[in-house]
Amino acid sequence: MKDAQLRTYTIRAINQNAGEMDVDMAIHGNGKHSGPASYWAASALEGDTIVVGGPGSSKGLAESYDWVLFAGDMTSLPAISTYLEKLAPETVGYAVIKVTTADDIQALEAPAGVSVIWVTGNDNLIDEVAALSWHPGKPGIWVACEFSDMRGLRQLLVKERHVAHEQLYISSYWREGRSEDQHKVDKRKDAEAFEAGN
Repeated sequence: MKDAQLRTYTIRAINQNAGEMDVDMAIHGNGKHSGPASYWAASALEGDTIVVGGPGSSKGLAESYDWVLFAGDMTSLPAISTYLEKLAPETVGYAVIKVTTADDIQALEAPAGVSVIWVTGNDNLIDEVAALSWHPGKPGIWVACEFSDMRGLRQLLVKERHVAHEQLYISSYWREGRSEDQHKVDKRKDAEAFEAGN
């Protein structure tokens, strides 16, 4: 266990009777340089073992809202999918999800009033969210994506749209060119600077 490397994922589904757990993973890179989780997922064989811990803490949607907005990339797709499935049938809003290619688009279960918008290719997640028609009333917003996209969306939602703190969950799940451990350091420093008004 001393060489174990922790990686965080959202469980997509659990079948206790079959002893099965579904975890969606975004595979990136090739070989051992792709990162420990991607390398394990690409090379795992039936019978291999891992240690699973949790659940960790998570912040959901605001306690009350008139409409919802989810925004994220493939790393947050399992979490967004789970939230969409649990929404009341009358819920309205948007889910804006950036994927690598059109082949990554999935059929999602969501209320009829929630538009699922897929962002592909060179299209920008921040631009797509900025172009949305803002619903009247109080939003419940949940965002998780790459670090630079998170910062851009935070600027849009907090500084330009003036979304109240209690109505917004926003986090970066990863950072381009950085390991998870490096990203955690960057994330902490960014949060401290943002809280300080920098």
